[in-house]
Amino acid sequence: QKGSFVFNPQKSQVLELCNYRGFIEPIALEEAVKHAPDSLIKSLKSCVTMMDKKSKSKDYKGFLVLDAEFHQLFFDHCNNHFLQQSYHQVNVFIGALRSNLTKNDDVRFDIILSEHHEILDNIVNNKIEAAKSSLYNHVIDVKEVYQAVIN
Repeated sequence: QKGSFVFNPQKSQVLELCNYRGFIEPIALEEAVKHAPDSLIKSLKSCVTMMDKKSKSKDYKGFLVLDAEFHQLFFDHCNNHFLQQSYHQVNVFIGALRSNLTKNDDVRFDIILSEHHEILDNIVNNKIEAAKSSLYNHVIDVKEVYQAVIN
């Protein structure tokens, strides 16, 4: 399977994708904290710092690249090939949805950034269940934004 394709999702597919992320990302977060906490925290801090800069300069395309990196970091550090492969399978669809966010003036990049700070702060303070809960809510809540963008 080579070449380009257009991902033109229905609302039900957006819901399924966000629900999937709500299940798998907190698991990857927990595994990453178990296997590489220092490296994970260092990488997340760097990513969030760069996101702060992109947000301040209103570079929202750059911001969204870093948003993708933030979520990918949990899988990069989780030490579980199957989790990594599973996320990789849907990452192209997540990226397609994410790329449309700059087309909508209602997207609250400040909220996305604030939620990333909350997730990171919980990890740093070893509040892993709170971090997982924050991450779950973060990826589930974004479905409304995605659904608004695809209409």
